[in-house]
Amino acid sequence: MSPFTTTLIEWGATLLSLYGFWLCIQHRSICFVVFLVADLGWFVSAYVNFHPSLLAQQSVYILLNIVGYIMWRREERLRQELERYESRRLKNPDDEAKVLISNPEI
Repeated sequence: MSPFTTTLIEWGATLLSLYGFWLCIQHRSICFVVFLVADLGWFVSAYVNFHPSLLAQQSVYILLNIVGYIMWRREERLRQELERYESRRLKNPDDEAKVLISNPEI
């Protein structure tokens, strides 16, 4: 791979990393996908330029991006379910009173 191509990959990875941080600040789970693409770019650069420490670091980052995305999406789904439950509960407050009357230990 030519030095010019490697430099383009590195700058692309840098710009994607900055964009990923912006998305992270906005609490968007898609930031992990952007970070993943950026880290893949750094991984390629490290491989082509024979940088074993950077290669190891980017391998860990890639794994953390996948785990982070999965965990963040799981939290989003749980939050959505809780919001749906709360909205149903607010629409039917009598249902909650019935549950409390039938089970006073709650």
